[in-house]
Amino acid sequence: MPQTLARLPSLTWEEVEAIFDELAATNEQRDQALNLLSMTRQAAGTLSPLDLMREIFCIALVLPCGNDRPPKRPDRESPLPLSNG
Repeated sequence: MPQTLARLPSLTWEEVEAIFDELAATNEQRDQALNLLSMTRQAAGTLSPLDLMREIFCIALVLPCGNDRPPKRPDRESPLPLSNG
């Protein structure tokens, strides 16, 4: 009997940014991840959905392995400002 595949939840770019912001242990890691995410967002129109997800997952690899804090759920009603501090 074939299994029904569950779909991944839909996320906004702001929610992905908030997840990476929460997972980064330092400002440098956060800035690096958000810079890579910005470049990926610009290229998103030329990537297949599979390639886009692959790029986003690869960006997560720049974040530290030892950071086991679960990401906070961003507030969908107000976009999160990206801090420079």
